[in-house]
Amino acid sequence: MDAGINIALEALCIVICLLIMFFFLLERGKTTRIDKYFVAMLTINIVALVSDMSSFTFEGNPNAIQMLYIVKMLSYLAGYMLFGIYIEYITEYLSISRPVPKIVRYVGTGLAFVFQVLVFLQLFTHYLFTVDENGYYVRNNQTWICESGTMVLFLFLLFLSVKYRKYLDAGITVSLLTFALLPTAAAVAQIFTRNTAFVFVFTTLSLLVVYSTIHKETVKRLQSTETELAAARLSLVMSQIRPHFMYNSLTAIAQLCTIDPKRAQQATIDFSNYLRGNLDSVNYTRPIPFAQELKHLKTYLALELMRFEDSLNVEYDIATEDFLVPALSVQPLVENAVKHGICKRRDGGTVKISTRETEDAFIVEVRDDGVGFDVNEPLSDERSHIGVSNVRSRVESMMGGSLTVESEVGVGTVSTLTVPKK
Repeated sequence: MDAGINIALEALCIVICLLIMFFFLLERGKTTRIDKYFVAMLTINIVALVSDMSSFTFEGNPNAIQMLYIVKMLSYLAGYMLFGIYIEYITEYLSISRPVPKIVRYVGTGLAFVFQVLVFLQLFTHYLFTVDENGYYVRNNQTWICESGTMVLFLFLLFLSVKYRKYLDAGITVSLLTFALLPTAAAVAQIFTRNTAFVFVFTTLSLLVVYSTIHKETVKRLQSTETELAAARLSLVMSQIRPHFMYNSLTAIAQLCTIDPKRAQQATIDFSNYLRGNLDSVNYTRPIPFAQELKHLKTYLALELMRFEDSLNVEYDIATEDFLVPALSVQPLVENAVKHGICKRRDGGTVKISTRETEDAFIVEVRDDGVGFDVNEPLSDERSHIGVSNVRSRVESMMGGSLTVESEVGVGTVSTLTVPKK
């Protein structure tokens, strides 16, 4: 194939990649990790195309032997780097439906890295290719070792599509295999042909297929997840607006107006801030600083202390505040401790809120010495059960964390919120 045709074909592919990137970034208001992987794939493919175009420009020029050597190295490296990022991309996509074991990701990216190292060894051994004195690229007998890497990575993607087929529809499976199959077929074809620009042209077509199928499906799934989280936040807010709590708080404030006006004024401000904090949480689509959640929690407890006075004791052991939590994730746990633990105990009791940091996570613990309950028995208050389930689901989906509740009748309850650092 004429060098001019190859250059024009790859220039067209660069334009296609730039257009995909433009429309991709235009339609996404905020970028996720999976979006960043896709942009990285487009960027590396452009680098590979530019390198390959340059090789057609330099080939046959005895004065550009070193430049031809460099751009050929870049095209090899870019190809395997593209495979490695695509494996990260597809495992991140699969993680939306179910967690993918880290070992799967490590094996895939590890294979891509191994072949990149093999390409890098070319600098010292020249076992892949050479550039003759006339400035022409010449494959060596060992070239197949590195070029077989595309087949190995294709088999790995085939493994992923088979193992996780229940989570993929037919269109996504085809897209998954297309990205590996087309470049692999092109690489094989280039072994038997000369002066052709098959690999990165077909890689560009594969990225176009990925954009039209996998990416579009990812956007739908992420939007669906965001909708579900918004509904969960609204459900939690509504569960936290308890008529009896509001009536009791307003009654207590009314009584304070005559005996302690200044305290009544502060209680009114606390009550207003409490309601505002609950309603504002509907708009929090991302985790908030724990310090902000703690402030809202203290506002709630100020109202409860106004009502119960000596019957309720609150202790804080805050070792760290420098982490994020979903909005309204700690306050419902404290409210359950007050309502179902302390209030049902004749002599009252203590609620203790503590935080600590471990090597891998931040821990928030809400402990009370109330009446406790049998964890194997259903909760008598369905609203409280919904509140705890809501907190657990949001912590898991937004943070990859967990919520555990341990209780013993007559001893008390401990709710532990774990937020991973990564």
